[in-house]
Amino acid sequence: MAMQHELMGETLEWVQPEAFKSQYALQHRDRSLCTVKIPTFGKCARIEAASGGWELHSTSVWEFGFVIRACGSTQDIGRFEQDRTRGGQLTTPGGPLKFNVDLDGGRFELTTLSGVTAMSYRLDGKLFKRRVLFELLPQGAELADPWLQAGAGFYLVMGVLSQQQL
Repeated sequence: MAMQHELMGETLEWVQPEAFKSQYALQHRDRSLCTVKIPTFGKCARIEAASGGWELHSTSVWEFGFVIRACGSTQDIGRFEQDRTRGGQLTTPGGPLKFNVDLDGGRFELTTLSGVTAMSYRLDGKLFKRRVLFELLPQGAELADPWLQAGAGFYLVMGVLSQQQL
């Protein structure tokens, strides 16, 4: 919990350590806080942090949605359901969050259902040098496991961007 509070308000960056692998890490200085592995083929992405590992299993080939499971488990502990705005609701053991999309402004947010921003993602740069910047806000630092939500949110950002390119 102390690490989360230390990082509040700091801008962190999601980086891709190896160019030809769909694996991303949320970096703070020289430390990886969370990694997201997105499969090239298949239906299961993976989030890993010091506090645990989770799998995101696609729920449909026609719509972007997924269920969340602890690694190796068959029990769903959360889910994401997309709405018509490309956003939707992310439900995790830490509670429900709304995923908001502003493609024109290059901003994505996870907010509480009452509208308080917990985490924000911002695109920076051009197409081939695009960076995803991340900020953990006070409401996000209070979540039971913010790295699960941070990783799931990043996966959502990448999903929206891949839909935009179609």
